[in-house]
Amino acid sequence: MTTKHMGVSFTYLFSPEDYSMVAAFDLSAKQFESGGSWLLNFSASDHHLTNPTPIIPAELAGTYGEYEKVKTAKLFSAGFGGGFGYNLILFEDYYISLLAMINYANQFIRYEKIDGEANSSRTGALGHFKIGLGYNGEKFLAGVTLLNDTSTYEIETVETSFSTIEGAFFVGTRFKF
Repeated sequence: MTTKHMGVSFTYLFSPEDYSMVAAFDLSAKQFESGGSWLLNFSASDHHLTNPTPIIPAELAGTYGEYEKVKTAKLFSAGFGGGFGYNLILFEDYYISLLAMINYANQFIRYEKIDGEANSSRTGALGHFKIGLGYNGEKFLAGVTLLNDTSTYEIETVETSFSTIEGAFFVGTRFKF
């Protein structure tokens, strides 16, 4: 089975003077005081799922109805939503960053079954959650981030979820040019 995913997301901060996403997750800036902001988000996502045979194994036949015949799916969603982000600054250089957004999206679903093709559309939810913690000093930086992006689609009455889960650990230094 092969899955492919591409997506794009744009986020507007209502209080950029209180909350910095680049300080929280890119560490290319520094936030000096704790603060947060409501967020407005647009995202678009494209998922492809391909299998030469139906995606449900033959030994589970009779369990999933028409979904058992699905072998390829092309899923596109685009929507708006929002959430909240907050940076807690501790002892000037340490931070804990939290971000949570929920989008409601129009979803366009095209899939191939062993006996033909089908199309549908619906509205679904997309979730984006991120947490970071670490040290953002004048010369050195270090931290860990965790990310979860989840999209859920309904194909033949079965909810199918795609999640991107990412963890990163980093250590670095700043250079002055």
